[in-house]
Amino acid sequence: MSQRQLIFLYLFILFTDVFAQKFHPKLENNDREQPQSTDRIQPSIYSERKLPANNRGNNDNQQQSVVDQSRPRSSIESYRRSSSSSAALASSNECKFDVQRYCNKGSQQLLSNLKVLQCVDDLDHAVNLISKECQHLIYKFKYNMTLDPHFDDTAERQCSKDLKVFDECKEFIGKRGSGRLVTCLYDLLPNITESSCRYFIKQMQAVVFND
Repeated sequence: MSQRQLIFLYLFILFTDVFAQKFHPKLENNDREQPQSTDRIQPSIYSERKLPANNRGNNDNQQQSVVDQSRPRSSIESYRRSSSSSAALASSNECKFDVQRYCNKGSQQLLSNLKVLQCVDDLDHAVNLISKECQHLIYKFKYNMTLDPHFDDTAERQCSKDLKVFDECKEFIGKRGSGRLVTCLYDLLPNITESSCRYFIKQMQAVVFND
């Protein structure tokens, strides 16, 4: 082999080695950077998966706030809701026929207890139309309403000013569940000056004290 061929071969090998050292590290770096880029992408995927859970939490909080805002504002309204889940006058054996005939008027919807009371009170000659058994059951229901402690609490709150003046009713203050305080205020209805008290007693009059 001539000297020129040896020099040419030496330069070729040297050039090839330099070329390999120059570009091979970049390939290794690219291989190393690919897993890192994948790792960087994964947290964003996981964070997107967590978003619905956070949204559900916000929705639950919003629904809870709506439920808290929908609480009943008076004892009559709260009793109207609770009475529908208690023993229903409309489906009782004593009043079922009368309610269907005079109150439902062909409708299959079950009336609440207070709706039944209002219907019966609005009837002309209800004493002659409603059966004795149903009248007795309605009387018991009204009597139990007057013994509800919630009405005593509402009476003390709404009628606080008048109760300071009505000596006849002072002895019944604090006796929750006796029904005497509401009855006493009803007897003194013409003398009540507090608008909130008068409104409450008139509500009680409409659904309880009407015969």
